[in-house]
Amino acid sequence: MKKTMTQHFTRTLLIFSILFLSINVKAAIIVQDIFIDIDIADAGNSFDIELTDSGLFGALTFDSEAVDFGYTAPDLDPLFSFTLSLKDLLISSADDTDPDISPEGITDEFAPMDGIIALYSFFETSTAFGSIIDREFEVMDNNGLMVTGMLTFGAPTTVDVDVPAPATVLLMLLPLGFIIRKKCRQ
Repeated sequence: MKKTMTQHFTRTLLIFSILFLSINVKAAIIVQDIFIDIDIADAGNSFDIELTDSGLFGALTFDSEAVDFGYTAPDLDPLFSFTLSLKDLLISSADDTDPDISPEGITDEFAPMDGIIALYSFFETSTAFGSIIDREFEVMDNNGLMVTGMLTFGAPTTVDVDVPAPATVLLMLLPLGFIIRKKCRQ
């Protein structure tokens, strides 16, 4: 009787393991383009940006599952990032210098899949410093010449990625199964 019970338990554990591993868990990663409409481009700025350079400015990425009350940031979501690039200007979320507030994105609290609607960052690089507040972008070069503009965020694109959680949980439960099996044998 004991042997049959152990065999039954082993088969059940094996079937559970196979079913558990076959479940495909997905996370929805959101990618959005960022566009700029330039308001001011001081002549001679070191970025070589002119008023006519409005257009695609960069992209941002975040995990929709990591949005908390419409707020996402690197401390909540390690995938949260943005990169802005136009002519000789290159800024990313890694350039954020505010010691109190990390760069953050704001979504509709009830619809994070709709994407970022506002962005906040205070940044500094070796050639520029400035801020993004809500949708207003402002940067100054080392000579004090400015470029400002209004940002708009493109339609969100959802990228599904596999999450290895089932395999991790299985590896954690497997020793428990062997302990129970050993107890049943005794």
